[in-house]
Amino acid sequence: MAKTASSKSSSPETGAYRRRKGPVRVRRWIFDWRNWPWRPLLFTLAFVAVAAGSAYAVDQYVAQGPRFRFEPGGLVITGLDRVDEGRIQAVFADDFGKSLLDPPLEARRMATLAVPWVADASVVRLWPNRIWVDIQERRPLAFVRVPAKGGTLELRMIDDRGVFLDPLAGEQFDLPVIDGVDPAASREDREARVRLFERLVRDLDAEEPHYSERISQINVADDGNARVTVVDGGEVIELQMGDKLFRHRFEVYLEYIDSWKRQFGKVGWVDLRIRDQVVILPYADARRGAGPVQP
Repeated sequence: MAKTASSKSSSPETGAYRRRKGPVRVRRWIFDWRNWPWRPLLFTLAFVAVAAGSAYAVDQYVAQGPRFRFEPGGLVITGLDRVDEGRIQAVFADDFGKSLLDPPLEARRMATLAVPWVADASVVRLWPNRIWVDIQERRPLAFVRVPAKGGTLELRMIDDRGVFLDPLAGEQFDLPVIDGVDPAASREDREARVRLFERLVRDLDAEEPHYSERISQINVADDGNARVTVVDGGEVIELQMGDKLFRHRFEVYLEYIDSWKRQFGKVGWVDLRIRDQVVILPYADARRGAGPVQP
């Protein structure tokens, strides 16, 4: 009698039903609280709480501690020459007796800039209880002739940034006088003209001899053409100097003025702006409105 093969060996489907080696992984919902990193989160919250508490404690200590109280003796002012120190101290009067944290430095800086004769300022806290104010004063450059009441002219001081300056009590200034600066013009426009004057003088005095000493009047009404007046042998001559090469052009005038006088007589004005060429208006022609000539 033939033996019957076992069901395990005779059934071809049994190979498809094998036992799994591990449990089936079930993906949980992403917002399941059991998936949150509780330990790092709690550590972060604790750190933030401690840091905030420490910052608050430090802030209270600085705000109320006597060591950080700002008193008048803690105001350090440097850079003063002509400005009254009391004007600067008055800017910080409301801050004395308070914490060094309280003064709004930028607001105090702007108030300091509003003080006459102050060109620039820096305001810095110096812990634990001082404030340092460094002042840059305005630099008076010249006197400007400007129209006054009654059709007269008055002299007003102007600095190198085109700002008019009020006189200081007890101060005397020996400054050159310039014309052609309009008080009603913008500060930038006035600055362009005083810068032209400054370049002119600097170039004329770049080396010995200093030629600016020979100039009696300067007009900068045209910021591209400095007009200077000189007195030569009792004769008043106007020189058109342009906006550069001032020393070279003045030396051309010095070298040839005698020959021009021999050729044209009394000279009214000389235009030195054109390269390798000079235009001259004799004094007699200037009086009757005639045009200039070339030597």
